[in-house]
Amino acid sequence: ELYESLPVPVWVEDYSAVRRRLQELERDGVTDLAAHLAAHPELGREVVRLVTIVEVNQAVLDRYGFPDRATLVAGLDSVYGPSTVGLYMQLFCQLMRGALAFSGEDAGWRSDGTPVHSLVSYRVAPGCEESWERVFCTDIDVSRRIRAEETLVLQRDVAMALGTASDLDQALAGLLEALTLAEAFDAGAVFLRASATAQFELTASHDMSAAYRRRRRAFTIDEGLMRQLASGTICYAPFAFFASHVDDGELEPLPETPELRATALLPVVHDGEVLAVLLLASRHFDEFWPDTRRAIESAAAEIGGLLARVHAQSELRLSLDRMEALLAAGRAVNSTLDYDHVLQEITRHAGLALDVCISATWEYIAETHDMAFRAIWQREVVPGVAQRLAGYRPSSDDPLQRYRHLPEEVFVETVSDPELSAAARTEMEGWGVKTWMFVPLRSAGESIGVMVLTERDRERIFSPTERAFARALGDQASSAMHNAQLHGRLRAQLGVGHDVLDLSRALLSIVDAEGVFERVASSLASLVDYSALTILRANEAAGELEVLFAAGADAETMRGQRLPLSSGVASDVLRRGQAEIVNDMLSDPRAFQVPETGCEQQASIFVPIRLGRDRALLTVDRLGGGRFNAEQLETVQLFANLAAIALENARLYQTIEQQATRDGLTGLYNHRYLYERLELEIARAQRSGEPLSLLMIDLDDFKKINDRHGHPAGDRVLRAVANVLTENTRRGVDFVARFGGEEFAVITPGLPADRGRSGARSSGETAGCAAEVAARIRAALSATIVPAGSEDDLEGAAGVAGNDALRVTVSVGVAGFPETATSMDELVRQADAALYAAKRLGKDRTETYCRERSRGGDPQQETDAAMMSARAARPAGCKNRYALPSMSMT
Repeated sequence: ELYESLPVPVWVEDYSAVRRRLQELERDGVTDLAAHLAAHPELGREVVRLVTIVEVNQAVLDRYGFPDRATLVAGLDSVYGPSTVGLYMQLFCQLMRGALAFSGEDAGWRSDGTPVHSLVSYRVAPGCEESWERVFCTDIDVSRRIRAEETLVLQRDVAMALGTASDLDQALAGLLEALTLAEAFDAGAVFLRASATAQFELTASHDMSAAYRRRRRAFTIDEGLMRQLASGTICYAPFAFFASHVDDGELEPLPETPELRATALLPVVHDGEVLAVLLLASRHFDEFWPDTRRAIESAAAEIGGLLARVHAQSELRLSLDRMEALLAAGRAVNSTLDYDHVLQEITRHAGLALDVCISATWEYIAETHDMAFRAIWQREVVPGVAQRLAGYRPSSDDPLQRYRHLPEEVFVETVSDPELSAAARTEMEGWGVKTWMFVPLRSAGESIGVMVLTERDRERIFSPTERAFARALGDQASSAMHNAQLHGRLRAQLGVGHDVLDLSRALLSIVDAEGVFERVASSLASLVDYSALTILRANEAAGELEVLFAAGADAETMRGQRLPLSSGVASDVLRRGQAEIVNDMLSDPRAFQVPETGCEQQASIFVPIRLGRDRALLTVDRLGGGRFNAEQLETVQLFANLAAIALENARLYQTIEQQATRDGLTGLYNHRYLYERLELEIARAQRSGEPLSLLMIDLDDFKKINDRHGHPAGDRVLRAVANVLTENTRRGVDFVARFGGEEFAVITPGLPADRGRSGARSSGETAGCAAEVAARIRAALSATIVPAGSEDDLEGAAGVAGNDALRVTVSVGVAGFPETATSMDELVRQADAALYAAKRLGKDRTETYCRERSRGGDPQQETDAAMMSARAARPAGCKNRYALPSMSMT
């Protein structure tokens, strides 16, 4: 009787099953029980279900609204709040550590859904310390205190949210978050009123599903509810009442969530005008408690004034920002008549001022009825977007594109709009667009383009003020574009001559064909809008058209293509020798499809030119339905003629340059260019630390060949030696030159003079050193037979064998940098000294200069002394083998 009559709710619970389960976990190796339970919330809920309710007194049943213990036990899941499991976990961990008492706060619900806050105390009954079979729990209601604290916290959070906001959107989002933190509210939304209308647009939400936000972006409040809100009265009502006062008569519940029940509609009023409404909703109660209403009303007392001030500041700042943006845009677009610069500045200022992801400008081409992409600005650059837009040529003949790209008024499309056509939604999804706004660009009542402002990250509702500002920007842009277009046409008419003169001067300085092609392609692009440019040369022998140069679309595919000379429009133009425009290549019966290129609408200009003695053709193409006119044909012809003149100039220059640097007889580089190259290679060797060697090569007894067989035979010998040198050195690495007369030189970068030198490094090529290159050259020459071209008796002549053939030998001197030489002059002197030694030691041999054993003074005296010393020490039977103090022989 005493237990039943206690005014405080008392629970008697059995935790014995809980204890056994926790002991099992410890036996399984769990050392930190609290951390383990926190990491496995499902396990925590499993353990809580092991708690058995033994007894409850009447105060418990009254507190939670249950008629008896059995009903209470059956409905425990509805009683437990979100904090109950966590509270039990703390209790269990304390008991496992040996504690016999524990207390904490818990939040649950009554049977009717009313929240209950409790201060809960637990104590193990005497005698049950080891079994936990009986644990007493007392439950004290602290809901009133909690609600009072929440009211104070709510007021503080609302004041902080509004006081720190820098603009209206931030203020509304912060206010909504502060209000929905109160436990009585489950979801909320802020609807901002469109100026001087009854329409409200969703600007912020909390815990609203994406589907709900898409369906309820805006609504209109009826006059009765508007008057009530304008008076500052907070509307408390079921959700159904609120839904009945908006335009469609019904607001559906939040998708995939329980139906909304109680709602509070808070007006934000300034000077009798409703600026916004805040919708706060609950999924658990049919109406808000009096304490909750007092909290709302207490917070609302501050909301109106603070929001009105933030709103006024935001509007003023926004007006100033937009005025500054208009002025900046005006200054930018009026500071130049360069059309591309005008478009880029308009596009950039529009994107910045309206804070969108992407701003793009399109020009309407009246002649072809299509839209040409002209400029783009991106807040954060998305790779590939600009390239994709550049290749996209929408036609205004398409109804979907016509109403978008030739609008008369600003209009907005949002991807979730239920009234959006399927084709429009498909295109928006294909571009990854959530919302875009089309701003008309018109001049004298005619469309000249459109500006498209795009949001990719979120759906956006542009306010009437933003739309008016966008239209003002569009009007300013239209005027600037019109002026720039007029200037551009005038400049095109008067300035082609200046452009041609400038191009002519530039082409005179270009000495290679590729450079001429590239300059012509880039200069022509500034006057004629084309997609691709190609230069083809006729190969009459092979019956082919060779693509020498390609720029623009399919350039990589076109380069190197070989097309039949017997078919195609290009072949026909070449045959007739007359320039031609074909504005519909797809329907021209002469057209030939180039392999691996796309098939699309194409207009082309064909202009025949001459490249030396060869026939050639310059073509420009416009893809996607564009057309060329006679004026553009004349411009292309003019540029084609300039290209032909520049190419002939480049050919003559290359011929002169070759004559200046090449030996006319052998085709090798000459004496002057040898020194230039040697200086370059030594500088490179100094930077890289790699070795460098120089071979000086001289034909043995060459004068006898000229004397006995004539100079034509000597010329044949020199050309044969040049071929052997070229074939037995590394192509693109070694440098071969004719030093003069019958003397040649070879520079071998990366190779030391002699493989046996200390510190010498091999380049990794087949030859490990320059001396081995010399040996390979001598071996190849010994196997080379040069026709004598004379019947004279050549027996006994040194270096010659037979009447009809000549065999030649060479002497080679080798020196290395930095092995022995420290400069270019020293390297040449050492290689020459080594060559001189090879000559004096019997010819047909290689000598390598060695600094370590040289003695200074006159090189000739050193070599003579060395040779005398070597002869005196020569072993018997050893022919032409010398041990020189300053030379090594191979």
